[in-house]
Amino acid sequence: MKTELDYQSGKSPDFLKRLTSQGLTIDTIRDELRIQLAEENIVTKGITVSDAEVDRYIKAKPQEFREPKRVALLWIAVKGADKKKQVDDALATNSSFETVAVQYSEAPNARATKARFSTDVYDAFSPALKKLVDGINEGKTSDWVKDPGGQELKFYVERKAPARNIDITPIIKLTVKRQIALARGQRGSDLQRKLQAKILAAKVEIPNKTMADNWKTAIDNLKASDPTRASADAAATATPSAAPSTTP
Repeated sequence: MKTELDYQSGKSPDFLKRLTSQGLTIDTIRDELRIQLAEENIVTKGITVSDAEVDRYIKAKPQEFREPKRVALLWIAVKGADKKKQVDDALATNSSFETVAVQYSEAPNARATKARFSTDVYDAFSPALKKLVDGINEGKTSDWVKDPGGQELKFYVERKAPARNIDITPIIKLTVKRQIALARGQRGSDLQRKLQAKILAAKVEIPNKTMADNWKTAIDNLKASDPTRASADAAATATPSAAPSTTP
């Protein structure tokens, strides 16, 4: 299990930090990994993927191994001339953009996110935002711009990073190898369907709230991905019981 934990941490350096911050213990994380690995081993039993196949896959799909252009932004959203002046006056005192944004921004979750914009992927920006940030250097602030809803917006460009090819590390190659094996195994087995049926039929009680919420979301997604199950649930909900009520 240490090998799998090292592998997951190699894929995502903040793997443990992210999960433990949600209230999960190391033992719980190990148990989850043990279950996932057991399922993967069942699906991929007897399947071998060569290094040459991995290399061919990487060569055939270069777009999967490319880091997109990123622009890290902080932002402020306010309404009204008075609020704009308060922000401008605060920035004029050489307070950091983040400090001013956390204090004055009316953007959703400005304090929780420390005024960070929702995404740093450049291709996900609107055309207007792309044009705006294209003209701003790192460490600089935009002029005020008005959005269609009437809010006044100001952006700070924290960092820009061009698109680049991802280094093909041993962990990347191992990930590709496992994905190819899993895809082949799933095509030749109905294990996934059987597992889904058992999971949906199981009654699971989870004392940890974070894990319970994650489990509920996963179950809802699983039901949504199964049209037969969704239709059955809908029919059960919509059809009144024919049995007489025993409630006085």
